[in-house]
Amino acid sequence: MRRLLSFASFLTGISLLAPSALADDVAVVVPSPLDEPISVASGQVVCRVTEHGGVDADDARTATDLLCGELAERGARSARYDVRFGPLDGSVLVTVTGAEPKASRRILLGSLGEMPVAAPRLAQALLSEKPVADTAGADNVVTSEARQAVRKNGSTGAYLGLVGATSASAGGTSGGFDLGIDYRLGALGIGVHGRAGGIGSNETKLAYASADIAGSLHPWDGNVAPFLGTGLVLGYYDAIGRDRDRSGSGLATFVALGVDAMRNARIGARAFVRADVPFFALEGRYVVPVSLNVGLAFR
Repeated sequence: MRRLLSFASFLTGISLLAPSALADDVAVVVPSPLDEPISVASGQVVCRVTEHGGVDADDARTATDLLCGELAERGARSARYDVRFGPLDGSVLVTVTGAEPKASRRILLGSLGEMPVAAPRLAQALLSEKPVADTAGADNVVTSEARQAVRKNGSTGAYLGLVGATSASAGGTSGGFDLGIDYRLGALGIGVHGRAGGIGSNETKLAYASADIAGSLHPWDGNVAPFLGTGLVLGYYDAIGRDRDRSGSGLATFVALGVDAMRNARIGARAFVRADVPFFALEGRYVVPVSLNVGLAFR
């Protein structure tokens, strides 16, 4: 009898321990309560927040209250409006949609602290059926509209070259220099150059001095690439002949055709042929100076 009572006590202990052991092994998941929908009323206008993931519920409610009040004050035609808040890398996209007629407007804010400025603009744009950008005035610009535009980065360099020039009126060739600053963005380039020449012991030669504003185009991108250039020149030319000198000064243009080498290096090479076309004659004779130019481009 005693043995039977001991066995019964053993079974009773196991039955009491089993639920405790089972409770330790089983994870109990308690579902979190769903967020209560946010709805704000202003007069006859009701604004409902349909989405505010990543935005605090209290902030979303206050921002919606500001917007709903602006819609009501402006005589909103729809009785219900849906508002969405979407975070974007620290900014907040606010979208408001009317039920009747079905239309929506949106604006990107640096933070919901800009809502007092943005709410009147959203309401005005939606009710007047025009873009939000058209509602901007002198004192209601938001951060996203005032951000600094991203610009492409070009490269600035210098040019030093030697020039050999001649013309039909001066059969001899004279030497000179070309100094300039160039700016390049992709295939296009602009530059300011100064040229002077007339060095040489020939009996006939061309002397010149000019300041140029030039543009260039490289048809394709490569370490070695041809280019076409043109520009406006303010120059002085003196064709020194055997019998007399013919000189003149004024505006001119030019056309250049050449090649750039080692474009991906700090120092490259440049060679081109250039023809100047003056808008004036040298004491009764029209002269077109032609030059061969070779130099170094510093980038």
